[in-house]
Order: sequence, then C-alpha cells, then structure tokens
Amino acid sequence: MNDNRQILPDSYLQTLITSNPTVFKIIYNFFLLLLGIGISLYGATHAKNISSAFAILALLLVHVAWSRQPLAEACVIIMTGIAGACVESVNVTLGIYEYSTAAFHFALLPTWVVLVWFVTGAAIRHTFRWLSRYLLISPVMGAVLGSLIYYIESKLGVIRFQAGIEHFSLAASVLWALVFPVLIIIGHRMFPDTSVSR
Repeated sequence: MNDNRQILPDSYLQTLITSNPTVFKIIYNFFLLLLGIGISLYGATHAKNISSAFAILALLLVHVAWSRQPLAEACVIIMTGIAGACVESVNVTLGIYEYSTAAFHFALLPTWVVLVWFVTGAAIRHTFRWLSRYLLISPVMGAVLGSLIYYIESKLGVIRFQAGIEHFSLAASVLWALVFPVLIIIGHRMFPDTSVSR
C-alpha cells in the first residue's frame, strides 16, 4: 500500500521553507534583528539591562547553534560588537551625544549599546547578504540604519544629542557609513557562507 500522507500538514510556510530555505533564513534573520534591537532598547528604557542581556545572549546562542557555520557566525558577531563599541566610544568622545543610562562599573558603554551591535552582527551574513554584491551601497545603508537607530534612541530618551537636535543623528551615523562596508567584507569575504551558492 502506497502511503503518500505527509507527516506535517502542507502549508504556505512549510512550502516556503522547503522550496527556498535562503529566503526563509533572511526573513527569520530580519525578525531576529528587530527582536534583538527591541529587547535591547526595552532593557535601556526600563532599567532591565541584566535580563535583556541574558535574553539577547539566548537569542544569539540559538542563532549560532542553528547556523551551518557556527564558528564563522560567532566570529562575525564578536567582531561587529567590538567594532560597534569603538564607533560608539568615538561618537561619545567627540561629544556628538551622551547616554542617558549609566554604564556598569569600569564599563565605557551601557550594556544595551553593545547588545544592539552584537544583534546587528547576527544579521551581517544573512539579512545584509545582498550588500556583499553591491559594496558601494553599503555606506549609504550604514548611514541610513545608523541615523534611524540614533533617532529612535533619542526619541526613547536613552541618548541625548549635545546640540539638542535629532538631526545630529545623521552626523552620528557617519562612522556607521565607514564601518558597515568593512563588516560586510569581513562577513562575506573572510567568512564566506559555503552553504549558500552565490
């Protein structure tokens, strides 16, 4: 007897995953990025840095464990976090903005700031994969994303621009424009995803 029954019910999501796993991974990764940034900002605005840090750590561990190249994924996330910490430190040193939330003892930056960059690192090899083919667009994308995130942070009151003008978020994102192409190159040239054909 030929049993053609499926173990799982046929659905649009199942069809999407099986027919084009790359698209599914990009969609999943984009929502991971939004969720991670949301958790980070929630922790900043509600003084829940420890719990948000553990939540982000759990998300990143699941993300790395699910990856076909966990070592490469972890390296890109760590490098992005370090690069982001440098960007934020330079912006604060230049006096473009200051944080409304206090950092831990002996820490230069509040925890939530670094968490945002770590979560961004988890998106470099997936959500932003297409930028590896269009490197000239990546500085523009970096500036736009940086400006948008700084603007949202200023509206939430977790950072204050020294001039008191939200449009200074564009000036603050200049380093994003410089660093973002480097992160794309690191994520896709130094650690190419061999599981997906170009």
